[in-house]
Amino acid sequence: MRLALAALLVVAMYGSAVADAKITSLTKFYEKEGGTCKKNLRGVTVVVERGKPVAGKDPELAADIAELEKAQATIDAQCTELAAMVEFLKSNSSGTYKQIETDFGEREKKIRAGRVTSKQAIDGAQPLISRAVPRINKLIAQAAADAQLSTREKKVEAEKALKAEKAAADKAAADKAAADKVAADKAAAEKKAAEKVAAKPEPKPLTKFPSGRGIELPAPTEGWTLSGTADVDIADYAFAGAKATLTVRAHGGAPSCDQIRTSLQLTGSGRGPQAAEMSAELKTIKPAWKLAWSEGDRQVTVVCVASKQGVIVGRSEAGLAGNAPLDLALSRMVGARLKR
Repeated sequence: MRLALAALLVVAMYGSAVADAKITSLTKFYEKEGGTCKKNLRGVTVVVERGKPVAGKDPELAADIAELEKAQATIDAQCTELAAMVEFLKSNSSGTYKQIETDFGEREKKIRAGRVTSKQAIDGAQPLISRAVPRINKLIAQAAADAQLSTREKKVEAEKALKAEKAAADKAAADKAAADKVAADKAAAEKKAAEKVAAKPEPKPLTKFPSGRGIELPAPTEGWTLSGTADVDIADYAFAGAKATLTVRAHGGAPSCDQIRTSLQLTGSGRGPQAAEMSAELKTIKPAWKLAWSEGDRQVTVVCVASKQGVIVGRSEAGLAGNAPLDLALSRMVGARLKR
């Protein structure tokens, strides 16, 4: 009987020793985690405490400090939970783990959730700290420098700043006045043009080139000037600030559209001829291709149409073309050649 009681006493002592060891191990673990938490909290707190007094002079810094204060509160809450856990484990160090297992589990659940949110807060704080510290140092240094200025020097600096601000305001007002005038002039010109169009029906007379070919040019008719020879038709467009030159030439049966395209791509200037999308107007004459590129401040477009008489090449060069109906005019000029 005595041997049985002694055996039970040994087992009980062994179980208590194991439980105590587990509590001791958990205490050390949470003390270490709590120390790391406090270190992270100090890093954020130092930036917040140094930045708040000078953040009023820098709206972006003020916004960063506000975010860092949120991170500070999140990390501080986690540090508090860890400190409470350590205190809880120490106060129960003489008991067994099984006795505190339920209470420990509830506390551990909160700490696990806090690890996620505090890590997110720490990760989010790092770029804010990297961005805020140089600006805080600069503002603190500036504040120290300002404090050393005499009252007279401060007055001079203030007068200079006021003068510069007034000059900037005057310039902004002058720029706005100029922009308003340009907008008003443009609106007046557009209104005048609209009134002119409304007062006068759009004429669509047939106009002839020196070659004898006639075409119906898109309005405004007064914007077109025709010239050329028997082989070349040229139409210059100039109306309301828009300028362009359209040229149509027949090449006989010697070169093909492919040969002309290769020649253009070998000798093109600027960014070089590139295949361009056909407009609905140009599709009516069924071009073999359409190329476009820039030459200085002018945009060049070339189309090639194969016919029974040979190859016909249409070219438009536009500076400020605006809404000028260039593709429609070019398709009609080429179409006039195809009818011959």
